[in-house]
Amino acid sequence: MARATPARRPINRRSKGLLGALLVMTATTVSERGRAGDPPRLEGARQLFREGVELSERGSWQQAADKYAASLELKRSALTVYSLAVTQRNADRPVEALEGFVAFLAEPTGARAEVYRQAAEEAVSELKEQLGRLIVRLSPKRDVEMEIDGKRRCAVDGTSCYLRPGAHTVVVKAQGLATAERRIHIAAGEVATVELVLHEPQTPMVPMVPIVLVGTGSASFTSGLIVGVIGFNEASSPSSEDDSAARALSTTVASDVLMASGLAAAAVGVVLWALEPSDRAHEQTSLSIRPWSQGPAAGVELTF
Repeated sequence: MARATPARRPINRRSKGLLGALLVMTATTVSERGRAGDPPRLEGARQLFREGVELSERGSWQQAADKYAASLELKRSALTVYSLAVTQRNADRPVEALEGFVAFLAEPTGARAEVYRQAAEEAVSELKEQLGRLIVRLSPKRDVEMEIDGKRRCAVDGTSCYLRPGAHTVVVKAQGLATAERRIHIAAGEVATVELVLHEPQTPMVPMVPIVLVGTGSASFTSGLIVGVIGFNEASSPSSEDDSAARALSTTVASDVLMASGLAAAAVGVVLWALEPSDRAHEQTSLSIRPWSQGPAAGVELTF
């Protein structure tokens, strides 16, 4: 069972001090750099950053995170990356917070942001203990798209990603291969390894033998009907002589044989069709044969 994750991680005394120092540093940085003549894009990033600071002071963590994220889209800054990670952590978004702190540690930082490196490293260690770690290995190795719970995230082939404790659905897609899916359950601090095998997509097999039997049986039955109609007309003709009557009788016999063999072949085809294994068991397939006649014409209607 997964250990319970707190709904919100309260800020301890050390975190409050760091956050307060960050706010003071931010105000100083903005006042020093927010000079006239700055490009509009840069000034927009600073304005969004200031709004994020104000929201953080009020404890509106999610709104503050949105402001910092918008600021990053205009101008990337290590200080903004760190600020976003802090707000995400306190907004109960530990996975995003971990990614943010790791990104901050990879950023080239100046003296102003470097003082937060130790705090970021400690946050990374704490968050990794609260989350589960997933490693996905693929066979064969391909360029793939991976989704966890419907979202594209996490690298594959031995590279790990971190998830909230609980149940998750892992889906891997590769061009030309069948989609692989696995349901997993991961606990806090657990390392779960999932091995997925990508197979060639299975092409549905067309049941050719039943189709051929039904088709030839239907054709034979139809031919028998036509021959039978011809024999009946000859037998009922007033001018029929003895040889004509005998010929009509043989025609009728041939008709009966053709119709009987046609029905037998079609029946075998229907039985084989019904017994044919199919991955599409949920699809309902019906096949019916109905003879018809209208005046001198006759035939068989095949529906499937």
